[in-house]
Amino acid sequence: MGKREHIYKIIAENIRKERRRLGITQAELAERADVSLDTIKSVENGRRAMSLDTYLNIVHALESSPMVLMSQQHP
Repeated sequence: MGKREHIYKIIAENIRKERRRLGITQAELAERADVSLDTIKSVENGRRAMSLDTYLNIVHALESSPMVLMSQQHP
C-alpha cells in the first residue's frame, strides 16, 4: 500500500468512527454533508478519493476538524 492509499484508509476509518460516535447513518451524513449516499459509502470503504470540498463538507457535518480525521491517533 502506498503512502497516499494509507492516508485515504486512515481518513475513511476516522470518518466511519466519527459517524458512528455521533449515532448517525451514512444517509444522514450524506444529507448533512450535501453529498450523495454513494459518495459516503465509497469514501468509508476506501474506494474513492474525494475532493477537498467534499472532505471539508464531511468534516463540517461531523462537527470535527480536518486534522482530527487525518490522525492515526484518532480515538
